[in-house]
Amino acid sequence: MELKCSYCDEVTSCDCPEDHNRHTEAKFMCEVCQTLCEMGEKEENLKNNPKHEEVKKAMEVDNTAGEFADKLVDETFEERWKEEKEELRELSKKELAEAFYFRGAQIAVKSFLISAAEEQTDKLEKAVEEYKTRRASTGRAAEIAGLTWSEMNSELAKRGIMMHYTEKELKEDLNIDV
Repeated sequence: MELKCSYCDEVTSCDCPEDHNRHTEAKFMCEVCQTLCEMGEKEENLKNNPKHEEVKKAMEVDNTAGEFADKLVDETFEERWKEEKEELRELSKKELAEAFYFRGAQIAVKSFLISAAEEQTDKLEKAVEEYKTRRASTGRAAEIAGLTWSEMNSELAKRGIMMHYTEKELKEDLNIDV
């Protein structure tokens, strides 16, 4: 149904009930005016608003991109499903069960690896933070991160974090009397 926006006077199509115009007190707000209101514009400033065309163009681009993506997915999925369906029909029940089992195992392993990598990243971030705030030595930070002392030092250097190493510690390491 075509309706005239009560705020900007632009005519747009709407999925409103057929009797919408019969209500004289009912107001209709187009999608562009709704977006402007969501952006903080007051209703009384919607008529002849200079942002109206800008928002309308942005929405058209967004809608076009969305429609293109939907069409592409629909076409690709339909074609791919036809291919898969034919391949699945040719498999025996045993082969089908094995295919799904191995695919499930593949997904599980991938999920595990991603989870392990995220856990390692979290440990490393915690170790770096502990080191930066001087709550952990290089050795302790390396333990937290699950790295060697050398690997931890390399990581700290990559991040531009200066080593916390005093002259006293250097002398102790070199077995010089302090």
